[in-house]
Amino acid sequence: MIEISLTMPLNSIREKKVYPELRLTQQDKVKLNKNKQSVMHQEMKNDVIRFIDNLPTYIDEEGVERIKCEISNFMVPIKPKSMQGGKNQIYREYLKEYFEPRSKKLEKFKELEMIVYISAYFRKDRYSTNVDNIAKPIIDAMKPYFQGDRKVKVIIVEKKMLDETYPEDDLDYLENFMVIVVDAMVRDDVLKI
Repeated sequence: MIEISLTMPLNSIREKKVYPELRLTQQDKVKLNKNKQSVMHQEMKNDVIRFIDNLPTYIDEEGVERIKCEISNFMVPIKPKSMQGGKNQIYREYLKEYFEPRSKKLEKFKELEMIVYISAYFRKDRYSTNVDNIAKPIIDAMKPYFQGDRKVKVIIVEKKMLDETYPEDDLDYLENFMVIVVDAMVRDDVLKI
């Protein structure tokens, strides 16, 4: 997983090697099947880079390009679900448990307005989820750490349809993760996603 932060140069994010360029061992695959380890896939990395490439940046005193605003990213190891009403309490609890140990990454947004970008991956041959309600349980699980959802000004949910051009291993892998990026809005933000 690429942990994006203000201190990380943008080039180091772009150059990071990820799966399938870095092959998974059999032990890695077992861990992934149990949702115990998050290894970023190239498709996910591309989505994160596409998002952060449109954020305001600056060149520091050493000539390194860095992101101008607070940012955190998460790779949630669960198949995205569309929630309507109070259905699927187990899914909601899982999201709460996922974000609890990562609360420090969200607390820094308490006083800031935010953009939340969610990229969800679905196999075309098994697609049945309506993306309309994917964001609600995710925002609900995160909001205790940034004092409610009134600070969330923009939510982008991207549905990525994966077809048979992806290898079977990649399809099995991608459909069981969501990528979430949270960043602080600044007045001159322009999203070109």
